[in-house]
Amino acid sequence: MEEKKKKGPGDIRLLTWPEAVLANPEYLIGSLSPDPSGKPCEGACNAFREIIDNAIDTLYENPDATTIIVDTENYNGFNLVADNSWGIPLRMSEVPGKTMAHLSISTLNSGSKFKTDKSSNSEASIGRHGVGSAVTCSLAQQYILLSKITQDNYDKSIPEVKQLWESQGPRSKKDLFYIVVYENYGNLAFEGAMKLSDINKKLGVNLPTGMSTIVLFKLGTTYVPDPRVIIPYDNLNYFLLIMKEFYKRKVTVIANGKTMTAADLDIYKYKIIKTIIPEDTSKNSEVKVLVYFDVDPEMSSKTSYGSVNGLVVNTGLHLSYVEACFDQAIRAEYKITHKYTMNGFKSCVILLASSIGFDSQTKVRLKSIGKVKQSDFTEALVKEFIKIFRSDPEYWQAHVDRLNTIYNSMRSFSAAEKAQKMIDDAQGRNMFKSRTELIEGFSDATSKDRWNCELYLVEGNSAGGSLKSGRHNTLYHSILPLRGKILSVADKTIDQALDNKEIHTIFKVIGLGMDVNNVTRDAKTPEEAYELIKKYSRFGKIILAVDADNHKCPFRK
Repeated sequence: MEEKKKKGPGDIRLLTWPEAVLANPEYLIGSLSPDPSGKPCEGACNAFREIIDNAIDTLYENPDATTIIVDTENYNGFNLVADNSWGIPLRMSEVPGKTMAHLSISTLNSGSKFKTDKSSNSEASIGRHGVGSAVTCSLAQQYILLSKITQDNYDKSIPEVKQLWESQGPRSKKDLFYIVVYENYGNLAFEGAMKLSDINKKLGVNLPTGMSTIVLFKLGTTYVPDPRVIIPYDNLNYFLLIMKEFYKRKVTVIANGKTMTAADLDIYKYKIIKTIIPEDTSKNSEVKVLVYFDVDPEMSSKTSYGSVNGLVVNTGLHLSYVEACFDQAIRAEYKITHKYTMNGFKSCVILLASSIGFDSQTKVRLKSIGKVKQSDFTEALVKEFIKIFRSDPEYWQAHVDRLNTIYNSMRSFSAAEKAQKMIDDAQGRNMFKSRTELIEGFSDATSKDRWNCELYLVEGNSAGGSLKSGRHNTLYHSILPLRGKILSVADKTIDQALDNKEIHTIFKVIGLGMDVNNVTRDAKTPEEAYELIKKYSRFGKIILAVDADNHKCPFRK
């Protein structure tokens, strides 16, 4: 008789690169499932963006660098990112036999690519850990890294680098490159040194000259079913704006063969540029902020967008700090006491700081600005907002009059009427009329058979991304990621609850207003009430998806 195997804990194994990535790549890079709308998938675009971010970072740090080239069309199926900054170090690393350049694409958390000088407060955490390159390399059918060989590094690397350098005459040393090639998801295929002309012949391409670092890669379909990527033009435009406004530097970005120019955000009427010196400078000696803002005469919901160190980051502290400054300024200047100060406010906040923290590797939300507080922003920005109010008094008085009109009208707007408006919006075309009314990350079911649809309320964007990628059918499963701890409404009024974006989104997407009794008040029997709920509710089931560790740990103070 076959002996039954006892159940018990499995073995604990150390996963090294690339296995550590391939075991769960979506955790590091975002969803790799094909997008239902037909757009390139999130994870593939994030992989491309990570390589672009590395190039952007080096231009921030190197004042002599001038050019980034990004291309998805002109290099024989490869995605290309190149820059003329320092080049990735070719010196041998602490790992025997591996150069630093090789280490950067084949080891998770491989360390800073920049020198740090703590005495001058210049330590940068931007893109510092090398995760993006190593993850992209492990997902690639082919990944090629080229770093330029120079007089300063030719004798500090592998023997092939020195041999190539010494074999060339003075005029032939212009475009010599160290090269590492990985194929088929993290398998080393080649490492050596070659002339750029020889690399072009082998790849069937014509790579740009004058570059210090060139990365080419093709994502493989085993882990990324849809390997298409798109150029993150918004990121690149933010980068150009930062160079122009903060550093007064002229840099060139060439995207798919066309030179980009810094498109000023002229949809906003006003602009504030400020360098903030925080009270505690131990993490950030300064923070640079560029705020574009205006107000909408139609008094639509507040809309905020932004960038952190050139990345598109549309939620987080940089936005909430600036919004709080505007709120305080307009209250102080116009003696406003009601809560409707943010109606119609629209802004774009561009922030540059050396020490920052995101909520996840995919950098969706800015979680922290090292040791920088709301009070640091308040001291620097409130008076700037007030200056602008006083520079255009008629414009701003008209806006304040509209705010007061909203307040007066809402005082007589009953809770039942507010709930009915939410129900009407959910059933009609207004459901998504203003996406900014809803929290980011909501993925709706697509079926018209709403009673068979299910709504998953999920703790956080990371878990939400995993659930999105794990859906068997987008027809019936909706994912709504919420921040870890949302507002408790136990002692709040309906107005206070609806002011909270998470609470507002939950009730709006369900479609029953703030109380199921809103749709069943005219029902004469329980059966009639049930049919009305089926008619108006956009979901037949609501599922709470939270971590198993959502309890108070007895060892945690």
